[in-house]
Amino acid sequence: MEMIHRSHHRRETPLSRAVRGIAMSIALSCITAWASDALLVIRGAGQAFDEFVAGLRGELAQECAISEWTVRQGSTVPDLEKRLQSLHPKAVVLLDNNAINLYQRCCAARKDTTLPPAAIVCMGVMVDRAIAQLPNASAIAYEIPPVTSAVNLRTVMGTPINRLGIVYRAGMRNFVERSAVLCRKENIEIEPVEISVRYLGGAAELRSALYTLFSNKHIDALWAPNDIQILRPDLIREAWLPMIDKFKKPVIVGVGPLVDPDMGFGTFSVLPDHTALGAQAADLVRQARDNGWKFPAPAVEQPNPAVIFVLSVHLFRYRILF
Repeated sequence: MEMIHRSHHRRETPLSRAVRGIAMSIALSCITAWASDALLVIRGAGQAFDEFVAGLRGELAQECAISEWTVRQGSTVPDLEKRLQSLHPKAVVLLDNNAINLYQRCCAARKDTTLPPAAIVCMGVMVDRAIAQLPNASAIAYEIPPVTSAVNLRTVMGTPINRLGIVYRAGMRNFVERSAVLCRKENIEIEPVEISVRYLGGAAELRSALYTLFSNKHIDALWAPNDIQILRPDLIREAWLPMIDKFKKPVIVGVGPLVDPDMGFGTFSVLPDHTALGAQAADLVRQARDNGWKFPAPAVEQPNPAVIFVLSVHLFRYRILF
């Protein structure tokens, strides 16, 4: 007997097929729209920046078309403007003060009155001041507070730290004052010396400031700020290294390469996890995107709590959450 097999599947009507097609088209168009949003990372060269971008790409690779442009010696505003005009990014991520300064000059020179790209500022010194001079910007702080570094140095090395010396320029005055309040809660007194080092010279002034801290203020440790003008190679050679070698006190730095026993500069460093910073910056990109690529007001987030300790004496690294 011939068997007749009947399908139990409902036959798709032309109307249902059309509805399904429209739904798929809408979904695909949303994914394509997100993926086609251009994001430009304006950065320096080096491993720390590579790690940051890896964290950013790990979060946004399926959502944005990410491009990178490296600021080098001789990079100009027209160079950056050409890149911006070719990409028309919805957002820019600015990594380090050279990138921030170049983008600030580019914005000042632009005559276009349309909404500028959302700017996410990271890995710079005093980013609160930077975003105050940028339209449509937010930032993630990069400096690890001196109290965090000093307390952890005290724990790791078993060294009493009651007086922490800081040499700084006027632009960091508010930061140093806030840090002094936090340090007092840990029974650490900050001994600050403000100097006026500019783009040239300053070795004698810096040596005098360091001598005052080491010899007259009797500090237990020294905190060196992430200030490129104070950490110029000539000042490291002519002021920092001679005084550090003479007084042999622990020196806390915020830049990994300075914690090198062959260099004889930094003793201890607490560094942000750059990959985690990149992932955190991705959240700011999403916030801007969900608000029409606009930040309602300039704001500075604190870095997520993942950090890396580097101790030059034993040359080990480990990650800790605080």
